[in-house]
Amino acid sequence: MKTPTLLRFDHVAVPVHDAKSACHLFADTLGLPLVAAHTGDDWDGAPWLMMIFGLAEDGQVALCARQGAKKARQQASDLPHFAFATTGKAQLAVWERKLQDAGFEIRHEDHGDQQSIYFEDRSGLTWEITTARKGSTVDPDARATVDEWIAQHR
Repeated sequence: MKTPTLLRFDHVAVPVHDAKSACHLFADTLGLPLVAAHTGDDWDGAPWLMMIFGLAEDGQVALCARQGAKKARQQASDLPHFAFATTGKAQLAVWERKLQDAGFEIRHEDHGDQQSIYFEDRSGLTWEITTARKGSTVDPDARATVDEWIAQHR
């Protein structure tokens, strides 16, 4: 059997409770193109709006608003969160200033080979902008680490 190629990220669909602030963040603050918008009367019983914003390499973020939706409550710090990549530290600093100017509180993390900033949107979702990874390599011990953790935390 032929080995499949690695998957690439295509899109993520995330719920938002405030369509106006979500549109402002993605279109105006982040400057992403709104490539499509769809509406309907019944997504689990509620009228809905889906705003699809374009990313580099044909990726997309679909922001899904349902009438009456509540602000997201995260189960743990930064989970879930969604990450965008930028070219380097200088660009990361530009994004940080832009987000701060738009009123977002920024938190920094040093991931060793990557530097990141995190911010929470008005719908309670956590977003990350990180410096681009140099390349992914497969850690030969990764599966053993997973199996060991699962065995210890059953």
